[in-house]
Amino acid sequence: MSDEMQGDSSTKKRKWYLQSFKLEWLEDPELLDWLQQVKKYKDSYCKCCKVTLKSANKTMLLKQKSSVKHKRCFDAAKSSVDITWFIGKKKSTKTVHCLGHPELAS
Repeated sequence: MSDEMQGDSSTKKRKWYLQSFKLEWLEDPELLDWLQQVKKYKDSYCKCCKVTLKSANKTMLLKQKSSVKHKRCFDAAKSSVDITWFIGKKKSTKTVHCLGHPELAS
């Protein structure tokens, strides 16, 4: 073996760590439309693809955004109509108690 090849095998390896979700990512214009935090595990969740990204750093999140599946799901979500617009606001079902007028409270 040459000295050059031996030098390659003795190089230090990069130490990897688990990345926790950063709240600042929710303010990033490239991520805020589809990114969500999974609180229990401190992971990231793609609302479009419905997939959890474990220990993802920002580079991995941007890779997710540029994936074919994500683009397809994101475009489909953009073009779909929000059904709550058709339903309208739900009427309140609160019970109102009329103080001083017990006959009106029934």
